[in-house]
Amino acid sequence: MQGEEQFGPTSRSPGDRPRARTRRIRERLVVVIPALDEEVGIARTIYDIKRSFAGTNFKILVVDGGSTDQTVSVASKAGATVIPQRQSGYGDALSTGFHYGYHYLRADILLTLDADGTYDAHDARTIVDRIEAGEVDYAIGRRRANQESMTLFRKYGNILISWATCRLLRLKGIKDTQSGLMAFRSYLIRQEDLLTTGWGINTEMLKLAKELGLRIGEYDTKYYARLGKSKLNPVLSGAVDIAIALRLMRDTEPLLMFGFGGGMMMAIGVGFGIVDLFIWSQTHLVSVAYTVLSALALMVGLQLVSLGLVAEMLKTRLRKRRYVSPKLFERHARIPRHLKS
Repeated sequence: MQGEEQFGPTSRSPGDRPRARTRRIRERLVVVIPALDEEVGIARTIYDIKRSFAGTNFKILVVDGGSTDQTVSVASKAGATVIPQRQSGYGDALSTGFHYGYHYLRADILLTLDADGTYDAHDARTIVDRIEAGEVDYAIGRRRANQESMTLFRKYGNILISWATCRLLRLKGIKDTQSGLMAFRSYLIRQEDLLTTGWGINTEMLKLAKELGLRIGEYDTKYYARLGKSKLNPVLSGAVDIAIALRLMRDTEPLLMFGFGGGMMMAIGVGFGIVDLFIWSQTHLVSVAYTVLSALALMVGLQLVSLGLVAEMLKTRLRKRRYVSPKLFERHARIPRHLKS
């Protein structure tokens, strides 16, 4: 291990740096780091992980999303295994890394954190310890951020989506469902193909963990200002959060979503009908416009309620997803030959 100076300056104080521990993790751990143009922070991230997990059975896997800078070479020189992701997007990068870690590296526990130095590797070791100790099967790092590391827009957007996620999934005690620091037992993705390619993968994984009955826990973690330039668009991020909430409602509570919409449409239809009846009582004439609007609203409402009932029935029956075989994964991930051993 070389000296710390070669990795450049960092915003952490010496007291915040991760410290090596003596207790050995007996299970195989694979640390998955998604990266896209992260040459500034990737070496520091890898170095901190090595220091925190020194003496344990772990491998660092960097999933490159097509970086145009020196991310790949810097990560390789720092000692990480680097593979290309299958398609594009944050979710696809994690899915690629998780399945490679399980099928090829035989991971018992999978850990992921960002490549930009925002998460503390010492905290990452803490949540892995909780899993290895048998306290939980799925551990999340709850971010303790300040204004420098997270804008108010992102902070309150995260609070909103986390609240909606927990309400819909009926999770208790979880405050940061969108954290980029999480660890879990690898059997979570053993026979599952994660379908989300973007930011919503955290929500999909929590939903899957809930369905499989995994014990989910959350632990406080420090959250630093990122190293390098941020690629996150706050407006787009907010729109994605809303889309995630709607999709989560559709997938977890279809009857609630479609039933609520259908009920509102039926109420509107009844309202138009009442107005039409009032007009008829006063003039003995039927308003064609109100009659048509009332009939249309009632029909749409009934169709939405029926759709909700069908979706609710399908939700209870269709739990299994596509199995991802190692050969299929290998073909799509384009794994280099020297990494298959």
